[in-house]
Amino acid sequence: MIKKRTEFTDIYLFEKLTKFNEIKHFISSNVNKKNGQIKNDFDISFTGGKSHDEILQNRKILADAADIPADSFVMQEQVHGNRVYTVKPNDKGRGFNDHKDSILQTDAMITNENGICLFLFAADCVPII
Repeated sequence: MIKKRTEFTDIYLFEKLTKFNEIKHFISSNVNKKNGQIKNDFDISFTGGKSHDEILQNRKILADAADIPADSFVMQEQVHGNRVYTVKPNDKGRGFNDHKDSILQTDAMITNENGICLFLFAADCVPII
């Protein structure tokens, strides 16, 4: 893993995937460097209890850190199931500004389109790129 330090948070990259310029990827961290302090409370989930505005600000910071436009993100509400959603260009931006606009009730997302950032939250499931 490669740690990329940015002004407001840190992200991680898989070394082997960095060899492919056409693939952008990252893993977020909980490092929050805002207001001159370093804390482990960088929350990006609308369901985590922080204000909508703070989560949205953190997501924009994350997009900047990853050098991926915020309107390219597609977020899902992941469930344990078997529904795979094929993401198309008109899905760009879904879920970034509001959880209700996410791809709902899916177990996986796939795409063969350029310029789309498939974004998922992981807890007890291992994400696969």
